[in-house]
Amino acid sequence: MVTDGRPGPEYSEIREGSLIFTPDGKRVAYVAQDGDKLLAVIDGKAGPEYDGILERSLVFSSNGKRAAYVAQKGNKHLVVADGKAGLEYDAIVPGAPAFLPDGSLEYLAWRSDSLFRVKQ
Repeated sequence: MVTDGRPGPEYSEIREGSLIFTPDGKRVAYVAQDGDKLLAVIDGKAGPEYDGILERSLVFSSNGKRAAYVAQKGNKHLVVADGKAGLEYDAIVPGAPAFLPDGSLEYLAWRSDSLFRVKQ
């Protein structure tokens, strides 16, 4: 990925449709593949590798200060927010995560027979 004329790290693939910018256009993020693992690259910095990253789950907050996405680790799913992995669940509801107007992050997840509304 080349951003503003500067080449970033090289990967075997950059996932189609994963490139996003903050509303002010100052920050950029995308999902890359490195071998058989996927990772989010935010502002040219690679995050941790996961077995999967949910398609179109990579999002920035409206002020562009925060970033989050849904990752898969084995058969569990978790939300990674601001570079920190959250708790593992059996699944995260599609369309998540979402940043609220106050800048907090919210999503629905389930584990066993329980549905959780998670707010960070």
